[in-house]
Amino acid sequence: MVESHLDFLRRHQPLPLESELSAEQIDRFEEIRLFFAENHDDRCIPLLINAVNADGGFGVYQMVEDALQNQTRSVVVAELELALRQGKDHHLAWVLEWATSFEAFEFEELVQKYVDHPSVDISTNAKSFLNSKCEALGQELPYPDLFDEE
Repeated sequence: MVESHLDFLRRHQPLPLESELSAEQIDRFEEIRLFFAENHDDRCIPLLINAVNADGGFGVYQMVEDALQNQTRSVVVAELELALRQGKDHHLAWVLEWATSFEAFEFEELVQKYVDHPSVDISTNAKSFLNSKCEALGQELPYPDLFDEE
């Protein structure tokens, strides 16, 4: 079972956008996400990170963090760093969100370069990361109005 889950992920790097994503594909991905949320296997980490796409995956992608939380933190953080360095737009907003959740604040310099990214999701998540870091350290927020209604 583990190998078939890993094989599916290997073949979907990344999954198609929602407009092209079949019900079978997202259902299978959800099954795999749930499996790794309950079962530890660090081999899934880069595959899960690289499987998500720029959209929401019908609400499933935001739950990938559950599976990542069940894996070895140092391996997750190393893969997040690699993804930040590669800067692939298809999953960068998610990677920034997960880096914030894992409090991987050592990546401040990497994240800083995404603050002015043309994608609102990527830029917002980069700013949110920097705000979270400052908040954790008791420092003034660099983007205090980030989520204010306009």
